[in-house]
Amino acid sequence: MSFAKSSESAWLKAPEERTIPAVDEVVVWRMSLADVDTAESSILSRDEIERADRLKFPEARCAFIQGRLFLRRMLGRLLKRPPAGLAFASEGNGKPVLADGDLAFNLSHSGGEALLAVSGASPVGVDIESIRPERDLIGLAKRYFAPTEVEELLRLPSDNQVLGFYTCWTRKEAFIKAIGEGLSHPLDSFAVNLTPGDAPTFRTPMPDWRVFNLELGERFAGAVVVPTAIQRLTCFQLESL
Repeated sequence: MSFAKSSESAWLKAPEERTIPAVDEVVVWRMSLADVDTAESSILSRDEIERADRLKFPEARCAFIQGRLFLRRMLGRLLKRPPAGLAFASEGNGKPVLADGDLAFNLSHSGGEALLAVSGASPVGVDIESIRPERDLIGLAKRYFAPTEVEELLRLPSDNQVLGFYTCWTRKEAFIKAIGEGLSHPLDSFAVNLTPGDAPTFRTPMPDWRVFNLELGERFAGAVVVPTAIQRLTCFQLESL
């Protein structure tokens, strides 16, 4: 898919042969965490197991383990290396990177669904959020969003405000993950658009970055942010690894 032609993803059946993306391409892999086989959790590192053990709730521990297994197996397939042998390091504010390779990636999971964005070398950020309309979304927006985003959200019809909130949230999260700063980068220091159906864009000038919507169905919202050098977005649905 060319970025010039579309602002959204079209989910394709994953091919049997999985290769490293070209230098001008980002690939997003989607998978249900329930489909991740946990029988070989021994491929995880001691650090990953310790991080899982520090999580308070069993559901969170399980999702973390499934997400890391998904990450290791997918990167192992792409690099044609044993998943257990992959070594990770952290850059910036804790964004994981491969310790011995140029392949760039970013993982996000929510509500039992996971997204893994991979590029040949360019930084990438991806976010998926399970839509929860029962939350005080307007209150959260006033606390975290830029003033122009709050104004745009409040202008939406009430039945569009939930999707508008999550559209904004995922675009902002994907950006701060792409630049490797995480929540140390204030969410109200930059602005994106959020009206459902409009082509995604930054309201704050960001000449080096582009944001794209990921169409994930009624229960989820998602976005991916990449440098402008990236020309192609390809999205695959995985049933198994």
